[in-house]
Amino acid sequence: MAIVKSEAIILHTAKMGETSKRLKLYSRRNGVLTLIAKGARSPKSRLGGMLETLYVVEVVFYEKESRDMQLLSQVSVLFAPKRLLKDAERTVMAMACAEMIERFETAQNPNAVIYSLLHATIRAFDRLEIDGRLILFAFQMQLLQHLGFAPEMNRCVACQTSESEEWKFHIEEAKLYCKKCAQAVHSGVFLQPAARAALQCLATVPAARWHTLQVPPAAFMDIFAFLSAFYTFHLEETRGLRALEVLKQMKALEKNTFIKRNK
Repeated sequence: MAIVKSEAIILHTAKMGETSKRLKLYSRRNGVLTLIAKGARSPKSRLGGMLETLYVVEVVFYEKESRDMQLLSQVSVLFAPKRLLKDAERTVMAMACAEMIERFETAQNPNAVIYSLLHATIRAFDRLEIDGRLILFAFQMQLLQHLGFAPEMNRCVACQTSESEEWKFHIEEAKLYCKKCAQAVHSGVFLQPAARAALQCLATVPAARWHTLQVPPAAFMDIFAFLSAFYTFHLEETRGLRALEVLKQMKALEKNTFIKRNK
């Protein structure tokens, strides 16, 4: 049995037994981990308040290769996104990012670059001056790059132009067409120039500069439609993300409440 120390992000937690917690974490060194925190829910536990979803922590655990779940020994909090966790909508969007990582990554596939992306995304969500939707979009675009699924958004695949009044992205073929060439394309997602330019920026601007992103509100629906369609077709693991379903329900409730108040 080895003693392992690793920096990790808590993806989610669950009750286990009467006083313990089961933790799913994404570790810089070990990929996805499942740890058991014995007695963590006990009022006298020294771990109380340190094992929260989206916290960045350093954990020490006992690793036994024959076990799927390892035993947590020590934990220290490196970053607690407390402002983020006070905002329900931002929390749900951040949890959607964590859920994507959990579905894509495994214990056998540690990826320091993807770990750094998730870490930076959580810190960005904690900066309330940055639009949460842009953070989610930037995370999704950059995750596609790191997974090897980055969509080509620079020019029309048919005529090679980089200028067009409107664009169409063929999801199945993962190809971008200008307005003229798109006449021969029977399916796809339409993108206004502002949305296409925004997607290019979202894919390349580092997280430290996400606060500088300027995206016209009118482009948000195009971006959302494109990312939803692309992820659903090319990455089946993202279908039915629990966090995004919760977000949809929240927005529907908000809309219905607004309508009732203004009747």
